[in-house]
Amino acid sequence: MRPLLLFLLLLLLHLRHSLSSPHRLLSTPTRPMATYRALLSLKSSLDDPDSRLSSWTPNTSHCTWAGVTCDSHNHVTSLDLSGLNLSGYLSPDIAFLVYLSNLTLAENNLSGPIPPEISALRLLNLSNNVFNRTFPPELSNLTNLRVLDLYNNNLTGVLPVSVAHMTNLRHLHLEFKKKRPQQDISFSEEDTRVDLNDDIDSNDGDSDLEIVEYRAEYNTDDFFKNVEFGEWEAAEEFLDQHPEVVKYQHIGWTALQHAVYYERVNVVKELLPLMKKKDLDILSDRRRNSGETALSMAIQNRDTEDAVEIVKCIVEKNRKLTLRVVHPSANAVPLQYALNLDKPKLARYLYSVTSPTFGKLKSRDAAELVSTGLRLKYLDMSLDLLRRFPKLAITKDHSGESPLNELASTRAGLFLDASQLGIWKRLIYICTHIPPTPLNSDVSIEIRENEKITRKNLICQVICFFRRSVANLRRLSGIDSLYQMKLLHVQTFEILEQMWGVLYLENFNYMQRKFAEKALFQAVERGHYLSVRVLIRGNKSWWLAITNEHDKTLFQFAVEHRQGDIFDLIHHWSIAKERKEIPSRKDKFGNNMLHVVGKLSPLTQIAHIRGAALQMQYELQWFKKVERMASHKDLNCINSDGLTPCEVFTINHRNLVEAGEMSMKETATSSSALVAALIITIMFAAVVTVPGGINGETGIPIYLNTDAFRIFIIADVISLCSSTTSVMVFLGILTSRFAEEDFLTSLPTKLIIGFLSLFLSIGSMMVAFASAVFIMLPGKPSIVIPSIVLAGVPIASFLWMQFPFLLKIIISTYGSSFRPMYRRLKGWAKRIYRRF
Repeated sequence: MRPLLLFLLLLLLHLRHSLSSPHRLLSTPTRPMATYRALLSLKSSLDDPDSRLSSWTPNTSHCTWAGVTCDSHNHVTSLDLSGLNLSGYLSPDIAFLVYLSNLTLAENNLSGPIPPEISALRLLNLSNNVFNRTFPPELSNLTNLRVLDLYNNNLTGVLPVSVAHMTNLRHLHLEFKKKRPQQDISFSEEDTRVDLNDDIDSNDGDSDLEIVEYRAEYNTDDFFKNVEFGEWEAAEEFLDQHPEVVKYQHIGWTALQHAVYYERVNVVKELLPLMKKKDLDILSDRRRNSGETALSMAIQNRDTEDAVEIVKCIVEKNRKLTLRVVHPSANAVPLQYALNLDKPKLARYLYSVTSPTFGKLKSRDAAELVSTGLRLKYLDMSLDLLRRFPKLAITKDHSGESPLNELASTRAGLFLDASQLGIWKRLIYICTHIPPTPLNSDVSIEIRENEKITRKNLICQVICFFRRSVANLRRLSGIDSLYQMKLLHVQTFEILEQMWGVLYLENFNYMQRKFAEKALFQAVERGHYLSVRVLIRGNKSWWLAITNEHDKTLFQFAVEHRQGDIFDLIHHWSIAKERKEIPSRKDKFGNNMLHVVGKLSPLTQIAHIRGAALQMQYELQWFKKVERMASHKDLNCINSDGLTPCEVFTINHRNLVEAGEMSMKETATSSSALVAALIITIMFAAVVTVPGGINGETGIPIYLNTDAFRIFIIADVISLCSSTTSVMVFLGILTSRFAEEDFLTSLPTKLIIGFLSLFLSIGSMMVAFASAVFIMLPGKPSIVIPSIVLAGVPIASFLWMQFPFLLKIIISTYGSSFRPMYRRLKGWAKRIYRRF
């Protein structure tokens, strides 16, 4: 029994000795008990007033503790206790966490020495604590360390030169206390230390090590205030004594960044010669504004002449900045960044200084510049880039698309929509002449000095006054906006021509061809007639054969999105033999063109049509149009759902038919028929009680032989008859059949007759009223004339509110009969315009 007890005692002593020796643990795999002991020892050395480490209990898994991250083998790899209001010191037992690679204890109140036993770390962040004493030389043994952040602590003494042996170190963030105003640095075999008071970044050569911030003990607040207020003389006096301050950061910003933010152009011009090129890459404190450079802050300023001047000074200091990523989160060069922030002046200046080096840009970045220019309407930039590098039209940009796709899918008003222009604006648009964009167009801006121009000459003042008057007149009449609109359209056409040359004169790969095919379908979907016309010009074998992901052809896609002009265009340009096969072509769901047109239109295509009845008429007209092209076999073809085209149309338009019926009945009862009935009552009563009365002996109206009375009687009869007709027509609508076919011509015709007769009855009623006033008040023009003018208000209001709707019904129902005449008149107008 005694040998067994002795053996167990020796075993326990051996285990205790193993657990208490960190050097033994470094050479052997970590045991769970050692990890628990290390973490609990760290907890016991910390003061936790807010109980943020309450989850650190022995009866739970350490991988579930707050701030602890483990790998798949339950090894602690990361420990993040930042911002937990902890105090105390770091226990040396933390060395038992041999797999720990990330230790973050920032934003606490930890003090004491920094344990030198931490070995396998890659990131050590102890910033914003109260660690004191000297910099531990043992930390230089952390050869795997990449980030070392000891900012805002109470470290003093010297920084060992052995820190330079940390070859993996990429980020060093320090603050130090300066005990002497200056100290020379000398190196010898006996002295291998560098004082923390000195600039450890004094080497002018390139270095991978990023020294983020270092401070001196003297007060720099006044210097930075002088920079912010633009008082350069006072700031220069301080810089003469302390030139190193030019790289110091105050509240996260360098002096240059302060001057840029407050737009102090004079200070920026004076600071830049005192700085090195690499100093322009210094990032602001990430806790303040996400690591900005001076250039990125300048681009974010207001789009003013001062901002352009500041950017110009920075770029002239280091031209290479125009090709570097200007902002860590933007992943964009300065020009792209300015375009994204919609800064026109800055963008145009940056374009002028970046354009000579466009060849050094990545093709994807250059394509993104073209796409952004198209999206934000900087078309002159996009056109200039495409003329220099034509293949950018079908190059992938940052969004995974190409500039050609961006143009085809745009909704930015780059293509003319004649429906948005009235007659007056359309006439101005046609008469506006836009010259072609020159090949070497200058898209830069001129930076002018702030000079006061004094005009003593009276003639110059008069000329300027008239110029301003003409400019205001052009602006108020809409000429300027129409000029800008047409300028965009002309530049868009030039860009399309440039892209078309790439599609048919260049050889491109499979991905680029897919970009072109997708762009054509996008243009059809958006209704960009001009884009489709340019893109399909030339290679018929290409665009007749392409299909989308649902195996739909361009014809089916145009029919599906109800793009009539585009459908007529591609149908006209197709070969006669292929026209017969167009309706029979099926997609992957077995739908031919009649099945496709039988489906309900996208909401965007019928939303502009007023009323469900006219929307149903629009759908029927499309179905009949395709039906006239199809054969009897196509009309009876069955798709994969076992439905014919007529059955597909009926199923998809059932709700629209019901809505159309309700709309027609509401129009006939609630407003139109009621108004017509009231007019009948009024006009019948007016005939019985004629103005001026009747002769009691003969029963003949007193003013029978006057012209005004004759006008009154005729207007009254017309109003009475037309209103009666209107009532009968609207009653006929209420008793009509509301089948699908009736919405094509029958119901709209009844609605047209009802509205025309109602309009005629209202107009003749007002004429009768004016005649009656004239009869009853002879020789009183001051009363008669205003009464007649007021009588025209109901007619004008009806014309304003109801006549456009009536006109649309007439055009949609019988417009095809007048279309050939309209095309001839349009052709004559174009010939006259070209001649003059």
